Amino acid sequence: MKTRRICNSRPLAALALCFGAGILLGKLVVGANGYILSAALVLVAFLFILFRFPKLALLFLFLAAGLLRIQLAYPALPHPTSSCELSGRIASLPERGKNSLTLCLDQAAKNGHPIEGKVFLRIPDRGGSQNFSYGDILHTTASLSLPKGMQYEGGMDTRFYYLSSGITLEAFAFNGQVRIERGRIDLYGRLLLLKEEVTTILTSLMGKENGALAAAMLHGDEKAISSQTTADFRGSGIAHLLAVSGLHVSLLTGALLFLIRHMRSGAQLLIVAVFLALYCMFTAFSPSTIRASIMAICMLAARVLHRRNDPLTSLAAAFLLILILSPFSLFSVGFQLSFSAVLGSVTHNPRSGSGTGPGRGVRFADTSPRQADTITRTSDAFIDTTTASNSRERHTRRNSIAEATIPSGPSPKMSVIR
Repeated sequence: MKTRRICNSRPLAALALCFGAGILLGKLVVGANGYILSAALVLVAFLFILFRFPKLALLFLFLAAGLLRIQLAYPALPHPTSSCELSGRIASLPERGKNSLTLCLDQAAKNGHPIEGKVFLRIPDRGGSQNFSYGDILHTTASLSLPKGMQYEGGMDTRFYYLSSGITLEAFAFNGQVRIERGRIDLYGRLLLLKEEVTTILTSLMGKENGALAAAMLHGDEKAISSQTTADFRGSGIAHLLAVSGLHVSLLTGALLFLIRHMRSGAQLLIVAVFLALYCMFTAFSPSTIRASIMAICMLAARVLHRRNDPLTSLAAAFLLILILSPFSLFSVGFQLSFSAVLGSVTHNPRSGSGTGPGRGVRFADTSPRQADTITRTSDAFIDTTTASNSRERHTRRNSIAEATIPSGPSPKMSVIR
């Protein structure tokens, strides 16, 4: 059977791939060279248009767009200093370690001069005497340093990891003296406080350990879970249940759609979109939550527009939209794992309708062709057997109903119902 190539049948997937390749290229080519290369790629795209190759031109335009987007996203970094007056708004819930407390500051300033991006601040722990809340304005004396890049071959690039979260500088308040001004709490801050209240309610109702597990499965916060429980989940291979993922989004979306099933599809789309936006804020914008939310909205939008839902196109739309808003997310491990896992499940599922090979994705990871054929035949046989069994049950049920409607006693005008 002749199949259409992925570039022809799903153009958004090819365009998203080129946009991501441009961002990767921007990690290697920085500054003026990046802008020059972007202009050269645009020139090549116009040449393809002149020679009547519009599809190749569009691919090069998206490659140039990805390269230009990451160039514009690089922050202007101040010079590191051993001591400065640092101020900023607390933009995350504080986390306590063994000997220090970590905060994330936005709207930060160094000696009164604004700092682009967020600052990751460490403060020596004073035995829990400091009380920090989201939205408070913090003033302290601290040292500033740039996040280090890759320390060794194949290691984690700390700089790009922090940039994926919007963090541009690291700071350490060496004297531990801070001054706090109470600030205003926005909608995001209220959702973060709601998350803390939900955790408190669950632990009071279900106990400390069970409540912490329930809270982690609801909003992904694992701080209240003991290290032994976390190790047990990892050893059992089910640690993914503690992280908010597409499973949570699908369950919540399905429950919401069930409650509003009598509404029109357009109203359902609007309600689900607002709910998922709030849930993404509630889970601190985890990559898997954003990806699953965008895919769910694309699925509902396809139904509203009377179009066929295609998981691979929805995944490409989520990939493209996230990278347009936050290009450094491409270097986040959570982003990479989330999209890789869904891409593998979509392209290797023989019945998803989104495969790229003959038979729409009849391929299985880590299996030989003989094993894959056996799995496919077994699944098809099981589905066919189930379908035949259901058909026989329906046929038997119809015959029983028909026989029950026949009156007792002989009748010359009665015909046999088969």
